[in-house]
Amino acid sequence: MEAVNILKFGESVSRLPIDRQITFYERFAHELTIVIRCVWSNEKIDDAEKVDRMKLLNEIIHRIPSKLSQLRNQNYEWENTQFEEMVLHWVKQNTAICKEVNNAIGYSYKAVKGIV
Repeated sequence: MEAVNILKFGESVSRLPIDRQITFYERFAHELTIVIRCVWSNEKIDDAEKVDRMKLLNEIIHRIPSKLSQLRNQNYEWENTQFEEMVLHWVKQNTAICKEVNNAIGYSYKAVKGIV
């Protein structure tokens, strides 16, 4: 079984001011919706695989509003590193989403840092 890795973002995002952390998660959710559209419209992927990938991406996406709420209310029960671990958990369920999730993480972090 090959090792699955996602871009480490928890500690880096934790060092950002709260408003930039919020921007990271907002951008991450947006990027993941784009990934879902790409999966959905990819004719090379069979329907069962599409559903599985979209389900797992959705598992990540639907937790982002809770994380955003915690950041906005300054309730830090769910650390960024724990969120990172949760993302990795879902990626491990189907490693075919790993590259796209990593791209979404990378684009989101670069947007927050003003690189893109």
